[in-house]
Amino acid sequence: MGHALFSDVCWIVRTLKDMGYPAFIAGGAVRDILMGRNPEDYDIATTATPEVVLSIFPRVKPVGKAFGTTLVIIEHRPYQITTLQSSGGTYTELTERDILRRDFTVNALFWDPIEDRLIDIVGGMRDLNLRLLRPVTTAEEIFLDDPIRMLRAVRIAYSLGFTIDPAIPPAIRNHKKLIHRVSPERIQYEMAKILSLSNVLEALCPLVKTRLLFEIIPELFPLLKLKQTPYHDFSALSHTFRVLFFTEKLLNASPFSSKLNMFKKHVITLSALLHDIGKADTHTTDEKGNHHFYDHEDVGALMASDVMKRLRFPKKETVLVKNLVERHLYPLHLFRHYRENTLTQRAIDRFHRKTKRFLWPLLLLSSADQLAKKRGDTGTLSQDWLEFMDMLLLTTGTGRE
Repeated sequence: MGHALFSDVCWIVRTLKDMGYPAFIAGGAVRDILMGRNPEDYDIATTATPEVVLSIFPRVKPVGKAFGTTLVIIEHRPYQITTLQSSGGTYTELTERDILRRDFTVNALFWDPIEDRLIDIVGGMRDLNLRLLRPVTTAEEIFLDDPIRMLRAVRIAYSLGFTIDPAIPPAIRNHKKLIHRVSPERIQYEMAKILSLSNVLEALCPLVKTRLLFEIIPELFPLLKLKQTPYHDFSALSHTFRVLFFTEKLLNASPFSSKLNMFKKHVITLSALLHDIGKADTHTTDEKGNHHFYDHEDVGALMASDVMKRLRFPKKETVLVKNLVERHLYPLHLFRHYRENTLTQRAIDRFHRKTKRFLWPLLLLSSADQLAKKRGDTGTLSQDWLEFMDMLLLTTGTGRE
């Protein structure tokens, strides 16, 4: 698949060059190729205007003509063609202006695959070898130019295992409110990518430290210092991040690893991130000073749904996260009856009717939630909890194996 995409890109570049228009593979695709990775998509930069691109290729879709962007379609696969800013100038003027408008140095590499010529005027190759994510100009300048780059910085660095330039986090914190200028769809795209990372908890830490996460999901902020019941050793937000940690751990372990393929990872991790989002709004204390959060799962489900809708997540994903947040205590209620030998078949049947479309992610979330309450938990599920899950699953014929 990667080879076929690259062949198509080379054909596009060669076609443009044969017509007299310099063309290059640009940005993240060059970075990925140099790292030995198959790019997910390609950005081709050329001096040809959208009108010229439309006249050269048989199947072209103008998507951002005002910004000089078109899509060339080859066998239903779109390839983005971007017109360089200073068409008609000299070779150096063409590339230098465009390079300096890019976000990070490792994304500011231009490569002509026909002549095998690499253009790098900002030290992108050096930073690639150093595994360093550094802004092309200043962090403030690139974020002011396009605030989504604050999220992209975190996503790119943690997906590639790069170190973030020390100037980036303070700039994110200082300019975090700029994220409100960005369309919800673009924020959703980056957040889904971050929440799909294998090191999702590590990637969210800089978003918390810079407070950018609270600009995107302000409902999480009240959890930061919210004390909980004696059953918890952590504040509500610390507990939430521990749930994320154990969610990640359980996702890669039996019995869950083979049962959740049909669910997108970012939906599961997002349900963990939002599972206690209703606690601040339901927080009460009794005369003894004990903390209570009655019906926080119901309130939280509505809040989680609002978050998902605000960020324009697909309806199917929104409904799933809402259901998981609303039901995340359900298995625990049954487990208590199981240990007290008061669990009835009728209750089990009712549980399956209400959760059959999301049984496995619900059991995962509930398992992670329990592991995240007390200090010293290693992520090993107790034998009685595993036996309880077996009992539940055997009644559906799915089993744990």
